[in-house]
Amino acid sequence: MEMVIGIHRNRILPKFHTDTFEKWFSKHKSQIDSPTDKVVIFGTCFTNANDVDLGTASVKILEHNNVECIYPKQQCCGAPYLSPGDFDGFKNQAQPNIDQLSKWVDNGYKIIVTGPPTCSLTLKKEYPDYIGLTEKVKKISENTFDISEYLVYLDKKGKLKKDFQNSLGVISYHVSCHLKAQKMGFKGRDLLKLVPDTKISLVNRCSGMDGGWGMKKEFFDESMKVAEKCVNDLGQKNANSVCSDCSLASHQLKQASGDKIQPIHPIIQLYKAYGFN
Repeated sequence: MEMVIGIHRNRILPKFHTDTFEKWFSKHKSQIDSPTDKVVIFGTCFTNANDVDLGTASVKILEHNNVECIYPKQQCCGAPYLSPGDFDGFKNQAQPNIDQLSKWVDNGYKIIVTGPPTCSLTLKKEYPDYIGLTEKVKKISENTFDISEYLVYLDKKGKLKKDFQNSLGVISYHVSCHLKAQKMGFKGRDLLKLVPDTKISLVNRCSGMDGGWGMKKEFFDESMKVAEKCVNDLGQKNANSVCSDCSLASHQLKQASGDKIQPIHPIIQLYKAYGFN
């Protein structure tokens, strides 16, 4: 792969699941009769093929809170095209999502992004900036939520169930860069703070992954040097677990620490707090 497509030979790749989140959802049967809200799940490439548990946990938590979930036809948000400056490729990749998702917004659905915050950032900010603030793009931008952001929104509306069965102890919460770029605060942290007897400490340092940048042979070593600083900060915290909203940052920190640090998504932690199997 290093010779053919430029991925560094020492980069450990995320596990690929052939039994994808999309396949799971196609077999999933919802039991909600009178939902208090309804959402479209934008699963992202990473959730669909690499982090299926995050997708299934998100749906089960949403349905536990009486939220109807739909998984329509969708494809990559287009961020991998935008990063190297392929603007035409980005527009071509984004347009089918824009056409599809805007129809659901018209029908009263919100868009919930379950995967890396890069994808929610792309729908919220990059579509308007690079494609233009058309009526469809505006609808998508204004109605897209990161999964943790949406659950905090439900709590503020008094609609989030807090029938938690387990506390989570002390958690070091890694702040991902593309969540900060959305300027919405630390919703993953805020969500976990709702669980009784759970304490959260912030670690605000870049993991050095930066999407595909940290995969490339010419940048891998530099990427790992940046990660070492974040690993050092996390290592100084006395915590029961580490959380990050960014699946790629978690993957990076796991490799950079030699598996000593294995970050968990806040939604997986919340799933445990609810006591789901």
